[in-house]
Amino acid sequence: MIGGNLDILGYVFIALLGLLFFLREKYGRKKTETDLKNSIKKKQVEPYTLHPLIKTELCFGCAACVMECPEEGVMGLLSGKAILVKPNKCVGHGVCKDICPNEAIELVIGTKNLPIEIPNLTPHFETNVDGLYIVGELGGMGLIRNAVKQGMLAIEHAKAQLKSRNIDFVTDHDVVIVGAGPSGFSATLACKKEELNYLCLEQEEFGGAIRHYPRQKIVMSFPLEFPIVGKMTFRKNIVEKEEILERWNQVREKENLNILENHRFDSLEKKGNHFIIHTPNKSYTTKVAVIAMGVGGTPRKLGVEGENLEKISYRLIDAKNYTNQNIVVVGGGNSAAEAAASLSQPELGNKVVLVCRKDNLNKCNETNIDIASRKSKAGDLEIKYESIVESIDEDTITLNCDGTIEKIENHFIFVFAGSEKPFPFLRSLGVEIEKMYGTPLKEKSDVAV
Repeated sequence: MIGGNLDILGYVFIALLGLLFFLREKYGRKKTETDLKNSIKKKQVEPYTLHPLIKTELCFGCAACVMECPEEGVMGLLSGKAILVKPNKCVGHGVCKDICPNEAIELVIGTKNLPIEIPNLTPHFETNVDGLYIVGELGGMGLIRNAVKQGMLAIEHAKAQLKSRNIDFVTDHDVVIVGAGPSGFSATLACKKEELNYLCLEQEEFGGAIRHYPRQKIVMSFPLEFPIVGKMTFRKNIVEKEEILERWNQVREKENLNILENHRFDSLEKKGNHFIIHTPNKSYTTKVAVIAMGVGGTPRKLGVEGENLEKISYRLIDAKNYTNQNIVVVGGGNSAAEAAASLSQPELGNKVVLVCRKDNLNKCNETNIDIASRKSKAGDLEIKYESIVESIDEDTITLNCDGTIEKIENHFIFVFAGSEKPFPFLRSLGVEIEKMYGTPLKEKSDVAV
């Protein structure tokens, strides 16, 4: 009798598992379909960076990639196959590729409809110009974790290459690194570990682009692993940028790193088998040059009359410096939305207008879209869609709002129109730049992040 009861309980347990699986599949599929339709409707179907390409013939729908993706809702299952549900929200973590048990995912850059230009790099981030390396965001991939890994790998390769290269010219340094952001910091630590004679130049302050994030908090889904330091972990996945910079500064001081701040990089030239790095005050010779300055060094201008006025800025460091002001923020991406949200905090008393060229904020992540929408409904933030800046004067900005000309009074204007990548400069050095139309990462840079 007892055995019969156990059999019945076993069947009931199996039935319950089956029911749970059915319900999860049914409602999970419904959510995936809804989210995918919303992405298509909002024209958010093109990923802007490194992203997974799913080989449907190899995918058997285990959902490991969906569960492990740090960005909630980016991936889903549809008809038993993995799919990018919110392609433009993918930021290139690469965990999906690592976790896939059947090698059904490869990481690619660009798409047929949205190609991305990047320098042609070896798996060690060396360009086709011997001794010249490019690491970080300028190489086509975002994420602090990727940048840190690349800086270390580039220096490890450079150390090995220095032994084999015949450089008879006596240089000031073995390696000069341009930029002290995540990749430059990692490369600097790697140079010290490898006992290389190095110098790191930073045009502003140590920390690079992280200092210019308009938001205070940064998603840190994985520990960062630096040369010498090892794994740098944080108490939470959401970390304040100030905490990251404080930890990095502690390492910098402890290791007495040779980093010069407020040293603007002007140009670089190759002379025979070495390089000359030019700054306004001094030039340095080096056997190896590492470009780690990211893509934010030269903000893209609007190209309108009055853009040279002092009230215009291309970065927002601290919104608390602006109170009871009329402020216009220009741009439709995350930086613009975050700046507008920060400046429109009710306690600051500002009147903020966000000017967006398109009819939506489809370049923003969902969090920023939701915040902007809520602030707009609450009256804290005015958003003008389909609007283009016509001109700027001392007191106003003139907009073409879908054919209607408007003038808005303002004290400050923040422009977030993207950045000019230094490709003309790189091409002048002989660096090959090419467009990526969904090209697998492994064919270009086996970063193994």
